[in-house]
Formats: sequence, C-alpha cells, structure tokens
Amino acid sequence: MSTDETKRPAGVIVAAIALALMAAFGFLIAALSVAVLFLKRFAIVPKIPAVQITVICLDLLMLLLLLWAIWTVVGLFQLKPWARFSILALGALDLFFFGVQSVGLLMLRTRPDLPIMIPVGSGTVHITTVLLDAAVFDGVVALIGVWWLAYFSLAHVRMAFSGDGHTV
Repeated sequence: MSTDETKRPAGVIVAAIALALMAAFGFLIAALSVAVLFLKRFAIVPKIPAVQITVICLDLLMLLLLLWAIWTVVGLFQLKPWARFSILALGALDLFFFGVQSVGLLMLRTRPDLPIMIPVGSGTVHITTVLLDAAVFDGVVALIGVWWLAYFSLAHVRMAFSGDGHTV
C-alpha cells in the first residue's frame, strides 16, 4: 500500500475536527437546556406542559443531529463514502439554519419597537449590539456550511472517498 493510498486530504481532517467541536458544543447546549428544564427550581422555561413537551422534542431533535454529526466524524476519519454525503447534508442544514437565523437577527435589529438598552449587571448594553454580534456569529457558522459544501464537492476530495483502496 503506497503512501498516496493512505493519505487523507488535510481539509477532511480539519472538517472532521470542526464538526466534532461543533458537536461537543451542541452537547453542552443540550445538557444546559435539559438542566434548565428539569433541575432548576425557578426555571426559565415555564411549567406549562405544552412548552415543556416542545422543549423536550427540540432537545431530542438536537440529540439526534448531534449523534449524526459524531457518526459522520468517525466516517470522515475512515474516508467512508457515505460520510462525504453526510457532511454535505450537514453543511446544507448548517447553512440554512444559521443563515436564516443570522438574517432574522439582522431584521429584528431594525424593528422600531425594540427596546434600545437592556440591563446587564450594574450597567446597560445596546440590544442592537447584542443582536448584531449574534448575527455575525451565526453568519460565520453558516459559512462553515458553505465551506463543507464547496470542499467536499471538489474532485480530489470525491476521489479520496471513492473507496478505491483508500481504506485507512
């Protein structure tokens, strides 16, 4: 087996690490969501059954997406052909979800009835600044989806996942 047959493209490794970090952050957010729902005495989530069921369903959906992401990370490191399609699908979901969220936050900033300041500790902060920061963050995360869609469509990357002696 030659060196070329066992070498993974560097971008695949970087993408797998990025996806693993995103999944780890997602697991943290999901755990905090469950903690807020069940463990806190005066929870942020109201004690209304319909609201709690909705939050539980969203947490379960998030858990399924995170398990899918971890499964994809494993497949990427093994250069499994299905993993390329999986990260393309995750990239499309990432672009759609975070892109729409970013645009929505930018549109929310323009509402005339939006309060200008919110209290934070001993001071205040402009809500438009917070919304802009969140929109920029979401935009950057959406660009990760663009990167995955473009990179995993390149010919040399498709060849790496073709399964023609590229088992590692």
